[in-house]
Amino acid sequence: MSVDYERRGRVAVITIDRADVRNAIDRATARALGDAWRTFDSDARVDVGVLYGAGGHFSAGADLKAFDLVDDRAGYLGFTRMHVSKPTIAAIEGYCVAGGLEMALWCDLRLASNTAVFGCLERRFGVPLVDGGTVRLPRVVGVGVALEMVLTGREMTADEAYVVGLVNGVVQEGTSLAKAVGLAESIAVHPQQTVRSDRAALLGGLGLGDTEALELERRLGAAVMDVAAAGADRFAAGAGRSGAAIPQVFAATSASEERPTSRSDPRLSPPPAGHGRPMIVVATEDEEGWREDVVRRLHGLGYVTYDVIASGTLEADLDALGRAVAAVLGSANVLGDRVGLVALGKGAPAALHFSTMDGRIGAVVEFSGRAPESTPSFRLAGASYLGHHGGGGDGEISPFSMESHMRDLGVDATFHSYRGAAPDFFVEGSSGHHPTFTDAAWQRTRLFLERAI
Repeated sequence: MSVDYERRGRVAVITIDRADVRNAIDRATARALGDAWRTFDSDARVDVGVLYGAGGHFSAGADLKAFDLVDDRAGYLGFTRMHVSKPTIAAIEGYCVAGGLEMALWCDLRLASNTAVFGCLERRFGVPLVDGGTVRLPRVVGVGVALEMVLTGREMTADEAYVVGLVNGVVQEGTSLAKAVGLAESIAVHPQQTVRSDRAALLGGLGLGDTEALELERRLGAAVMDVAAAGADRFAAGAGRSGAAIPQVFAATSASEERPTSRSDPRLSPPPAGHGRPMIVVATEDEEGWREDVVRRLHGLGYVTYDVIASGTLEADLDALGRAVAAVLGSANVLGDRVGLVALGKGAPAALHFSTMDGRIGAVVEFSGRAPESTPSFRLAGASYLGHHGGGGDGEISPFSMESHMRDLGVDATFHSYRGAAPDFFVEGSSGHHPTFTDAAWQRTRLFLERAI
């Protein structure tokens, strides 16, 4: 069987089992998926469904070798135009691309391993999105990010997917199914009549005006008020006070627990909850001991921080910073259209010196134990880039190679080379490379940042 249906208590796990083709979907598998979800919806023994791919990948989408899918009423992939009455979760490992991404978007929630890859890779073969991708993707990540994914067909990492809201949590590789089942169980413990009615009101109201959506909410809520009355009686009797009965699932599935450990693996970590001014924090492993203090103080100033772990390799750091800026500006968790950048110590020079990012970086602050080699501060507008031209582990960086690299990233850049370019604002430490964390220094930093971004 290419699709397996398994009950785990009140949770149904539906597994695509075509690992030899990265769980690509042919006609027989599409029919089996449709049958599995119809079974789930009618199975009174289960309350939440989890979709998973066997063998280390979620799904590569349609099987283009077979190319035998048909335009079924339930969707080419067997279920993507189907509506079920219960919550659904996608547990994602490896590739979740093309039709695989559309299947994941059909689910209510998505948990991804830290090595998962997302993208509309069908773009390169001229295959259209016909299983809900053009409808659901912009609802989840916004029109701008959705258009970028659909038009370019580029790959997206799990960390970036978390930042833009494509996935609800990032977990250790190989644990997405267990985490998704745990999340499903935390949903299944609640009174299911109101879980399902509130879900129906939320999803059904998406395409309605306010008046119609409010009426739908009122009608569905009124139908389950007897459940609410029973719940009120339990509360009055002392049950569930202070949130004691609410499992803290997402506290254990945040991508922040997957911090990079390799200097050759720069990745973007997700922001904290809430809205605020965006600040990218660039650091290397060497700065881990005092990064937390800087981040804590930035949070105290009202900034939402994003991590970029610098590898010390120029192109890798530039790529990581570019992805971070794009992801931050596309996130619903931040305010404004410009990003600040803090570089911690002398270990992150590449990310600091090549950081104007087409005018989107509004301010560059460096915390270090030594003053920059050149004292002036340079601010370049438009698509100009400020660079450090000199020797080092990566050798000489010429203006021509820098311009070429930026154009490969899709930016029409003009390279400006300065030896030892300075940041916009500098906080110097009194010993070693640790900055001096004085109240006066932080007051000046706050005033500078308020003016700049």
